[in-house]
Amino acid sequence: MAKVDLTDIVFALKNKEYGAYVLRKLYGKFLSISLIITALFFSTAISMPMILKAIQSGEVNQKQTVTMDVKAQLQAMKKQKEKEKRETVFKEQEKKAPERASVKFTPPVIKPDDQVKEEVQTVEELQNKNVGTVTRQGVEGGDVRGDADVEFTDGLDDKKPEVTKEDVNKQAKEEVFTFAEEMPSFPGGDGALYGFLAQNIQYPEIAKRAGVEGQVIVTFTVSKTGQISAPRVARGIGGGCDEEALRVVMMMPRWNPGKQNGQPVNVQVTVPIRFQLQ
Repeated sequence: MAKVDLTDIVFALKNKEYGAYVLRKLYGKFLSISLIITALFFSTAISMPMILKAIQSGEVNQKQTVTMDVKAQLQAMKKQKEKEKRETVFKEQEKKAPERASVKFTPPVIKPDDQVKEEVQTVEELQNKNVGTVTRQGVEGGDVRGDADVEFTDGLDDKKPEVTKEDVNKQAKEEVFTFAEEMPSFPGGDGALYGFLAQNIQYPEIAKRAGVEGQVIVTFTVSKTGQISAPRVARGIGGGCDEEALRVVMMMPRWNPGKQNGQPVNVQVTVPIRFQLQ
């Protein structure tokens, strides 16, 4: 038996070409399509926050993390510089000045001619040489050494001008030290330095896209007033990371200056900054 719906019964004796019949006939189809579209719209609206959150989470994972092991590396560099300084002083102490040539001086003794065996040096042989009790080989202009308590000099005053503590301090203030008795420090300590770098460094987009990671070594001078000057990249990784490290270093506030003999001095500081993608 054929299935007859309500629409066919209502329009059994009516004009079906008028339009109402067609609309009633297609009503169910249009209603289904409308419900599907409405359901898709509300599903999209409900899931949109979760989609945006997932996208933002992916972007956050691409952001940089700047890790600094500054304290450990600064201590290692400090120990290395102390070792090099001790080795330099030891080597300088081992160096000996070349010994100046000397000619043995024989005091005149009255003896018979047949007993005289000592060779008498001529005036030409005594030139550019010091007179002593023994004859030694040496170089011209070397230090004077002898075995007698009496020292023979050429009459010139070899005394060097006395260097005062004020002169040493003045010279130290103008010199740039690679190591000082009291090294410069960031205001607030190493923890504050870590926070400053992590807060201000922005991972360059070029380095992100190229996947550039590594450690940038920056050296700069902390003046006796704590001012940062002469920053340069001792070792870089490219991708804009070198320039970013220099930019942030120049933003640093004044440091606590280093001291030598209790006086503020200019000190060169090295800071390693690590760029790492996660």
